[in-house]
Amino acid sequence: MFLSPPPLVRSIDAGDLPIVGMTVLDLRLFVLRENSPDVIVYDARSFVHRKSLSLLRLLSPMLVPAAVDIASCPRTRSLFVADAANGAIYRLDPDSGSLLGHWKQSTVVGLSVTSRGSLLVGTGSRILECDAQTGRTLRTVAGATLSKSAARWRGGGGGCGNRTMMHCPRHFLWRESTETLIVCDWKEAASPSSSSSPHSVYDVSTSGQTFHRHGNEPGSGEPDLCRPGHVVAAPLDHVIVADQGNRRVKLLNARLEFVSNLVDKRSSAPTRLVFEEETGRLYVGTTDGKIYVYRIVA
Repeated sequence: MFLSPPPLVRSIDAGDLPIVGMTVLDLRLFVLRENSPDVIVYDARSFVHRKSLSLLRLLSPMLVPAAVDIASCPRTRSLFVADAANGAIYRLDPDSGSLLGHWKQSTVVGLSVTSRGSLLVGTGSRILECDAQTGRTLRTVAGATLSKSAARWRGGGGGCGNRTMMHCPRHFLWRESTETLIVCDWKEAASPSSSSSPHSVYDVSTSGQTFHRHGNEPGSGEPDLCRPGHVVAAPLDHVIVADQGNRRVKLLNARLEFVSNLVDKRSSAPTRLVFEEETGRLYVGTTDGKIYVYRIVA
């Protein structure tokens, strides 16, 4: 079912700035670049640049956004943009870019949308589920507000003694079939002499129980990860991981075991991923502003 190696369909040059966010909605690819105040919109079939949506006009004068992620909700036909500089999340109309709503979030590092249409917000220490219309926090899915006994690694190959559950979650998605959260997690060492946190992807329940994990100490081998930055769902409960430090994209099975390297050792590192189920295409955004489109499913 999965093609190995997957054929390259197209490459898109979005400029020289790193890609920090991508999402597909209504046959359009929406792209965020680092330190850019615009959302670039491409046709997801022809890959032609259609327009740009300005974030500057959403803000008061003298405020400059630092967008760090973008997500979309097909149910409400909305875009969500996380602005780290101003501690805000904006809900936008995908056609006009007009502001449909916004709310404050003092720290925001990532966004994801569940199949129910709710918004998952990463705050650095917690992952919150929020109402996508109002921004109201519905619950803490994982993180610091869990009980001390719950917020521990547990069990088998996915366990890790008494190490706390999260270090600094970079990206995440909700897997409906198992009702667990798939998390990319790593944190730099505080100093050259201190050890870094595990660089790993794991699935965790809302009670804090971890079932499977891929990666431990940062490394470049088949079972290793180095700065995993993004994760997307694939068919058969597989997941795809942007292994940024190793400049590769890994395919893992439902138990987060290694299947293959879909993309390996490119000149630029992968930063963001989008999998389009209808076409079997994988969009890979990179540190040099390029987007590579692969067909990964037969």
